Amino acid sequence: MNGTTPQATAHEANIPPGTIMSFRSTLRLAVPVLMLSALAQANAQTVVVTTPTGTVTNPGGPDMNDPFAFDTWLRDNVRAGSTVGITNTYARSGNGSAQMTGTIANTSKADMEYYFGGQYITPFSLSSLSAASYEWLRNSSSTANGFLVPSLRFMIDEDGNFNTTTDRSILIYEPIYNGTTTAAVDTWVSEAINGTSNLWWRQFNPGNTVVDPFGQQLNAYQSATGVTSAGRTITGNSVVYGLSSGIGSGWNGTFDGAVDNIEVAYGNNDVTFNFETTTATPEPATLVLFATGFMGVVGFARKRRTV
Repeated sequence: MNGTTPQATAHEANIPPGTIMSFRSTLRLAVPVLMLSALAQANAQTVVVTTPTGTVTNPGGPDMNDPFAFDTWLRDNVRAGSTVGITNTYARSGNGSAQMTGTIANTSKADMEYYFGGQYITPFSLSSLSAASYEWLRNSSSTANGFLVPSLRFMIDEDGNFNTTTDRSILIYEPIYNGTTTAAVDTWVSEAINGTSNLWWRQFNPGNTVVDPFGQQLNAYQSATGVTSAGRTITGNSVVYGLSSGIGSGWNGTFDGAVDNIEVAYGNNDVTFNFETTTATPEPATLVLFATGFMGVVGFARKRRTV
């Protein structure tokens, strides 16, 4: 990546050219009939997420990950010196949030990831994505550059055909590319994502980071007027098949903070995930998200990528 600060240092994936992010997103959908149809419900819903319980800490060694499952949040890509999981340290909208901590500069990384299996969200076309949002907190003890906070990522199948697996990538929202030059500390901040928000594009094969230099607006990807790289492009027919939020990978210091209330709106659907340590006092219309494994959905198979 070229440019001056923050372009050269802000990206969560400050990775040498040709390497591949440790991001478990090589899904193969052999049954396209999982389709792009909208979920039956048209009303907004909040999903209380209480599993997996506790945190994952990697004191050193290979990346650590929860076993793969659809329709449940996973603690993923947990590198050396990192911790991630649902805690009450930074309670938000209840008694918990997803805490993310990295203690080793340029090494630590930790994510929370969710793969759409149809229980709450079905894979949908990028053109139908109307908005998204999430909340983040950065503790003042963090020493990484002041603009670095958790990102929100959309997992993309570029051609919309899950039988091909070499066109997987992510669109990444970071506040630094949307006006936040210095993040607030010790307070919760809400991020709203819409058609004019800037997102940058990371391809898994051959490991290209595609930026220009602050990324492209979401509506440019949706209308195929955005950047094209290595003969590939993202269009409105590309499919969103998962969400991810995380920290690290090339960050120049330590970080401690959290995310909560991750929301995605597409078509007539609006789903918010609220991380909680218990479900003792759920709101009336709230659904509870349990670890549901494959939820009867077949045809997916996945393998890990490693850096």
